[in-house]
Amino acid sequence: MLDLFIQSQPIIYKILSNSLSKQQLSHAYLFETNGDGQAYDMSIAFSKTILCPKQYKNSTKCVNCTQCKKIDRNEFSEFTIIEPDGMWIKKEQLDILQKKLETKGIESEKRVYIIHHAEKMNASAANSILKFLEEPEPNIIAILITDNRYQLLDTIVSRCQIVSFHNSLNITNNDFYTLFRSMVSNPTVEEMDDENLKEYVDSTIEFVKNIETHKLETILYTEKYFHNIFSTKDLILFAFDTMILYYKDVIQFQCGISTILFSDELNDIEKISLMNSKYSLLHKINTLLDFRKFVYLNANTNLLIDRLIIELNKGE
Repeated sequence: MLDLFIQSQPIIYKILSNSLSKQQLSHAYLFETNGDGQAYDMSIAFSKTILCPKQYKNSTKCVNCTQCKKIDRNEFSEFTIIEPDGMWIKKEQLDILQKKLETKGIESEKRVYIIHHAEKMNASAANSILKFLEEPEPNIIAILITDNRYQLLDTIVSRCQIVSFHNSLNITNNDFYTLFRSMVSNPTVEEMDDENLKEYVDSTIEFVKNIETHKLETILYTEKYFHNIFSTKDLILFAFDTMILYYKDVIQFQCGISTILFSDELNDIEKISLMNSKYSLLHKINTLLDFRKFVYLNANTNLLIDRLIIELNKGE
């Protein structure tokens, strides 16, 4: 079940597990595959866990119950998979689903339906499911699977919790460095070898953690955690760009979307996510973007970083 994906999809596993343990299931999930073949299998595993009376995430604890076997055969009455009928998913298929869900459940209080290749819903089908998502019934959970959310109506996407699969979750160190360099345009980065790059990335993340943990007291330690490390204009710009990317990953996590770069930092990303509202995270990114401009104007670095720390804490 879900535990099979701890290693291959750690961020998504954490998001789905948390929603189960906190009993905060969304009425609709949108699994955006981005070409990742695990999305469908993980949707089945998630469905099994939702429908399991004890919400077991581990199939060995579930001991191959009759319910799971029925789901595997698509014979469980409270579980439905809708696939394209030919080229399209048609309104008639969703009408049948809706009539089925209007009846009382027999085998489980919760009911789950999966729409595979949701981007292939024709216009009538898309409007039909939209009405269903606008007025969700309790204990009915939808999982829409698509390669690209932008092929769906915006009104459908806005009513779902987006769970975006990224192969970057399984990236090797070499892949990380390549991806990072492609996202940060800085001559210093181009000159760094992988070891130095990792040291500066780690130092930047450590600085962010200090700001999040110690708040304004971080001003007392800027010499140690910032000035002694980021001593040139290019390195300071590097630190700002890395902080922006890091906070973007925190927002991604908070929105239920897979992180882009820092999957190894999952535990700390989750902690920072819990410490901040979406408003405060957006405030921090905008502050970093604004203050980044002052680096180009050769502003006094000591004063700039002190002011930055003060401003980052205003969004709390």
